[in-house]
Order: sequence, then C-alpha cells, then structure tokens
Amino acid sequence: MSSVSPKIGRLTNEIHLESIRNALLAGFLKGARAAEGEEAEMALRASAKFVEESDLWSMDPRDDKAASVKKPRAKKSPDDEDKPAPKTSSGAWVDDPELAKKPFDPEFCNCRKWNNGYGAQCNRAASDDGLCTMHKKQYDKIIENGGIDLSHGRFDGERPEKCLSKPEREQVHKWKDMIQKKKEEKAEEKAEEKAEKVEADKVEEMKKKEKAEKEEEMKKKEKKKEKKEKKEKKEKKKEKKEKKETKEKKDEVAEAVEEAVEEAVEEAVEVAVEEAVEGAVGEDGERIEIVEVEKADGIAEVEIHHHSPRAGNDSDQEDLSLDKTNLVEIEYEGQTYMMNMRNNDVIDSDDGEKLGTAILDDDAELKVIDIVWDGDKTEDLSESDSDDSDDSDDEE
Repeated sequence: MSSVSPKIGRLTNEIHLESIRNALLAGFLKGARAAEGEEAEMALRASAKFVEESDLWSMDPRDDKAASVKKPRAKKSPDDEDKPAPKTSSGAWVDDPELAKKPFDPEFCNCRKWNNGYGAQCNRAASDDGLCTMHKKQYDKIIENGGIDLSHGRFDGERPEKCLSKPEREQVHKWKDMIQKKKEEKAEEKAEEKAEKVEADKVEEMKKKEKAEKEEEMKKKEKKKEKKEKKEKKEKKKEKKEKKETKEKKDEVAEAVEEAVEEAVEEAVEVAVEEAVEGAVGEDGERIEIVEVEKADGIAEVEIHHHSPRAGNDSDQEDLSLDKTNLVEIEYEGQTYMMNMRNNDVIDSDDGEKLGTAILDDDAELKVIDIVWDGDKTEDLSESDSDDSDDSDDEE
C-alpha cells in the first residue's frame, strides 16, 4: 500500500491512514465484544490481520485525485524490444479461494496474503527482496521488533502454522483447507470409530448371545440334574419304604412262624408228656395224672397229681395227693372239707379222697352254695349217717 494518499484532502498521509486504521479496529472491537470466549479472541485476531493486510486507502470515501499527465515514454532501443514489460499491480485486492490455486509468479510480491484463510500471492509488483514496497516495509518493521518473517510467510514456501511476525503470541493460522482436511480426517476417524463400535457391538452381542445360550444350557443341565436327583430321591424313598414293608412282612411272618413253632412245640410237648406220663404208675402203686402243661421261656412245666391207692381197696382207688398250695378249707352244712381251687373238687380232709364238686357263689369269695356229690361218696355218706344213727339207738 502506498504511503501517499491518492485522495483529495489536506490531512497528512500518516494521520489519515492512522484514523482509518483506528476506525476499522474500533468497529471490529465492538463486534468482538458481542461474542464470548474463543469466538471473541478469533474475531480480534481476524480484524488485526484484515487491517494489516488491507489497502486502507481503498476505504477512504473521498474522491480520487486527478490522474497526472504521463510523460511520453522514450522509444525503445532494438535491444529493449525483446525484453518483457514489467508487471504492475492487478488492482484492488479481492479475496478469492481460486487465487490459492495459482502457481507462484516471481514477477509479483512473494508475500502470502490471508485470503480469507485460503492463502494467495500478493498481486503487487515485486521490487526489493522479492516483495512489494508495502510488504517490504512491513517485513523490515517485523524484523526490527523481533519477528521472524511476514505473518503468513512467503508464497513460495511452506505455510506457517503460527504467526511469524509475533511468534511469542503463538497465534495459530487456521487455514481453510487445513481445517477442512482436519474436519475430513476427524469425520473419517469418527466413521472408523463408528464402524469399530458397530463391529465391537456385534462382537459384544455375539458374546452376550453365546453367554445367554451357555447360561440357558447350564440351566437346562441343572434342571435335568435336579429332576434326576429328585427322581433318584423318590426311588430311594420308595425303595426304603418297600424294604421297610418287606421287613415288617418278614417280621410278621417270622413272628407268626415263631408263634406257630411255639404252639406246635408246646402242643408236641403236651402230647409227648401226656403220652409219657398219662397212666403211668409211680412208686407204691400210685397213679400219675397230668393236670396242666405250661410252656414258658422255652421250658415245659408240667403239673401232675399222684393218686395213691386206698388201704383195703383196689389199686386203682384214687388217693389224691395234691399240692397243698391249691387246697383250701370250706364249710358246708356244718362239716369241714378241703377244696381244690383249680377244679373246685371237694376232698375229704382225713384221707384225701374226692367226694364231689363244689358250686361257689359268684358274688362271695369261697362261699359254697352246694356240692354235687359223686355217686359212691353219697352212698358212703348215707351209710355213715345210718351207722351213726344205729349206734345212737344202741346206746339208748
């Protein structure tokens, strides 16, 4: 940008340029205040770049000065005719993304302009150090203030990631194509992450499905095992019950057999004893009679009566020798007799002869109601009574 004002007015060039710059910065600052945080910082950086790279004279609303009359050019010599004419500025700068695609032209300023984030070569003619007059002055000032190079570097070099004019600020240049590339890379990464996530979800779903199938299989096995154990337990219980019932039946059969054997043995013992003893004759001609046979604890107990013959009578005349523990005294019609408690036989207390059978009162203990006399014994008693009466008469 030329330091000489092309506009009509009395203000000096420096004052006029400064006023334009301040007005632009004030407008940008007001807009940045409406934003917050990172957006405000980005707006301030963008405004500073815009002011630094813009042709401030193009924003002067005053009319342009009248074009000065150009002096006629001197005729070219034959040697100069072959030389190409030097290139001049292409006019006021206008941002255009297509400018970033143009190749480097050494006839123009080597400064890389911002070009709304796309970058482009300055459209002014190159002079000293490959830069136009304006960018040469900027470069000198930047170096004087400790900078490295023009803010966006040289067009024929690599695009700097950060501002080179004030490296201490570490201001990052967000080139549009780089941002787009990063966006695309990020989108690609997201797509890859999404694909990986989908694949991972599929794998996880398969694992869950396999786990669920295994759990279901385990449940079936457990259920089958429980069913089998339950069945075995039921069968064991049934078997135990059957064994118990069989044992009880065996015990009942054994008990019945034992009772039958005992009865058979008892009966056999009774028969054997009766056969061995019944009708046998003991010492002094006494006759042995079985009264009762009892079996206790596997031992047969036999109760017998020994009938001794009476003196002066036949040998088969019974002399009852009973166990005295079975005899009691009874009174009947003023006479005293002995009675066998086992069979109520009435026995003569003097000679032990059986006289008859006593009939007892059920309501009174050992109370004799009547005596059923044996035939022979009745006659003997009658004769005895008559003999007593005869004797009494004789005495009289």
